[in-house]
Parts: sequence; C-alpha cells; structure tokens
Amino acid sequence: RLAAATMAQPSTVKSGASRRTRTPKSPKKKKAPEEPKVLSQYWCDFGFVIKGTHKAKKIRVQNLSNQPVSYSMDKKLMPTGVSVDPEHVQRLPEYETIEMSIMLQTGVLSVGKLATSFNIDIKNGPMVQLHIRADIQQPEIELSSSTLNFERVQVGHCKCMTVQLHNPKDVSADWTVRKPMEKVRDWGFFKCTPSAGTLPPGQKLNLQIFFEPTAPREDYRQDIPLKLANNKREVRITCLGEAFQLELRPEPAIVDLRAILPNAEAPNEAFFSLWNDCEVPIEVVSLDFDKQYQEDDAVLAEAEGYDEANRMLMPPLVAGEGLWPELVDVYRARKEEEEAARAA
Repeated sequence: RLAAATMAQPSTVKSGASRRTRTPKSPKKKKAPEEPKVLSQYWCDFGFVIKGTHKAKKIRVQNLSNQPVSYSMDKKLMPTGVSVDPEHVQRLPEYETIEMSIMLQTGVLSVGKLATSFNIDIKNGPMVQLHIRADIQQPEIELSSSTLNFERVQVGHCKCMTVQLHNPKDVSADWTVRKPMEKVRDWGFFKCTPSAGTLPPGQKLNLQIFFEPTAPREDYRQDIPLKLANNKREVRITCLGEAFQLELRPEPAIVDLRAILPNAEAPNEAFFSLWNDCEVPIEVVSLDFDKQYQEDDAVLAEAEGYDEANRMLMPPLVAGEGLWPELVDVYRARKEEEEAARAA
C-alpha cells in the first residue's frame, strides 16, 4: 500500500510594529515691509476750472537737508487727469530748489469738486503727500427771454430788441453767434450785436438783435443759436416778425390832360386823388419841384456815419417832420465855413 505524505509549508507571521509620526515645521513668516511714513502733506488748489481745458500750476521743491536728495513718483499710481513734470529728480543738491509743474486735464474728469492725492517717494527717506483740489465746472449762459416778437415793422426800417445774457457759473463763458446748418431762410434779416464775446463769472450782457425786413411778409422766423465753448449744448433765441410796406394808390391811375395848343393862355388841368392804403401816415413830395427835399438829399449825401452797407441807423421820422436836426446843423455849419473861406 502506498501512502501519500503531505509536507506542510511553513507560514510567515508579520508583526505590526508602531511608528512615530513627526509634524513638519511651518516656515517662518517674513515680516511685511513697513510702508514709508508720511513726513508732510501739501495742498495744491486749482480753484474753478472749465471742463475740457488744461490748467497747470508751478510749485517749488526745496531740499532742506544737508545731503543730496532723490525723489520720484510712480506714474501708474498718479490720479486720473493729473500729471507731473518732472516725475523723477536725481540728487537734488542740499538747500537747492527745483520747479515742478502739476498739470490738470479736465477732459477726462467729471463735472464737480475734485479731491485726490499722490505720493512723492524720497529715496531712503520718508514720503511726502500732495493733495489736489479743484472745482470743475461747465460754462453756461441763461437768457432773459428765449423768444423775441418784433411784431410789425415797416420795410426799410429797422427794429432793435434786447436780450440779457447771464453767466450763473464761477467760470467764464466764451460764446459766439453761429449760423445754423438748416432753416436759414430768414437769417439775413436778423443781426446780433455783439456777435461773440466772453462773459465773466456772475456777469450780465445786453445782446441787441436787429430786425430789418426787405419785403412785406407775415411769417419771418429765425432761430439764432449761441454756441458755448467747452459745452455741447446750444442756447437758442427764436425771433419772430412781420413786415409791411407803404402803399400809395392814385385814382385814376392815368391822368389825361387832353390836347392843348402851343402858347395857350390857360393851361389844361386834371385832378387825381392819392389814397393811403397802409396803417401809417405817408409824406408825399415831388422829387423835381420840392426844394426842401433837394436840400434834405444834399444833407444826407454829405452826412458822416454810414456803415459798410451805406446805411445809417437813425430814429424814424414822423410824416411832415423835418430832417434830423443834428445832421442839418452839421451841414449848415460846413456850408457857412465854406462861404466864409471863399469870401476871405
């Protein structure tokens, strides 16, 4: 009989040995560098500044120490709209002075009060802080009236009306009368005096507008824009007016004196009537026979004071009233001097 024998394999027993764990040491924290202390503070006040303009102020920087000083300003940290020249100064000698310009560009700033600051870093030294102050304003003009009605004006006459301009801001306002791009049919019948100017803060100005129609019409209308510098908003004055013309109507329109023999003892006569169809009195003269008209024409021909358009603005004459005394007196005095010179 065969017997099978089985050999037992030796077994391995592992023993669990305990391990000691160590907590890693945290790295030592580095101390943050201390910010430079502010030694002194200064203020630069620009006052009232017009929006859209540049303004500069010059200040003096003096080295009060007994050794050269270098300082700089970080351009990236400069406030918006503020620039400095020079930005860096190397080794400013002791007790020496340098001039520094501070520029304020208001085009990128908002309207209102500005309060900002920047630092001047002194190498190996404390820090100086400079504060900027400004009041940024936009020019404006207020009108005493935005509409002028000249009513009815006689053709050949001129009527003047006045609008008062007021500057309510603390900055000056540069203004000018600008012809619009459209609706200018009646532009030539209205004229402004003055047509441009500068209105100081808080001041007022009388703007004269003249209406001089050349044809009878009832619908004269023109908007007159006033353009302000550094302000996109326009101020407009609307001018309205009517014009009438003197109308004289003869009846009959044709006068027939009939045939007449030469050297006739009695002249032929014919009568006609003149009708005034307008709203004002009319003075009628005979250009060929009226001696007063001929003298008046000579006075006007020699008068001084005509403008480039050969016009002279005088108060309207009432029908039947003589010529302006100031012109007549000058004319007669000149004639007397001429006669005295000839007699001498």
